[in-house]
Amino acid sequence: YNSIHQTYQPEKSRNKMSSGEAMEVDEPVPAQGEAMDTSEEEEDIADLEAALEEASKLSEAGSSEGASKVLSTMLQDEQKTGPKAIQVKERAVYDLTRSYCASKQYTSVADFLTGATGKVFLSQITKAKTAKVVRQVLDIVCDAAPDQLAMQESVARSIIAWTVSEKRSFLRQRVEAKLAGILYHQEKYTASLEMCDL
Repeated sequence: YNSIHQTYQPEKSRNKMSSGEAMEVDEPVPAQGEAMDTSEEEEDIADLEAALEEASKLSEAGSSEGASKVLSTMLQDEQKTGPKAIQVKERAVYDLTRSYCASKQYTSVADFLTGATGKVFLSQITKAKTAKVVRQVLDIVCDAAPDQLAMQESVARSIIAWTVSEKRSFLRQRVEAKLAGILYHQEKYTASLEMCDL
């Protein structure tokens, strides 16, 4: 009886110890995480929103080149990667695309998206979000110049080449479907069908 009682006592004290330790570990971690996230998000929003507003004013004043520089700088930032910062940067991508389209610099859209500037931003977001952003950018280009089908084809092919190099198969298929539609409107029916069969 004594040996059973002695065996039981250490287990009881060990249970108390482990539950105490669990409370010590669980309580401070969320508190620290929440405090850090809040301060980072507030800082990000302030900095990025200010840059976005500056770019908007430059664009309204007719300086699309100035707006493009501000937006490009925003997108090259690697420090601000919180959820709200990413939201603002996503808006910057669309604004930059519109800025390039307004000045008819359509090839610059593909260059920024598939080049160093786009790479920094796209590396900060999920593959699903990347697919959404890339498709939206292509839609903005196509809507901005609906009659310039050759340009649309060129931009789409540049994006497809990037998806191949980045091994983004699902996104490649989505952009190829868009390209098939562009080719069809150019009356390149064979090429359009071939794109659908890939």
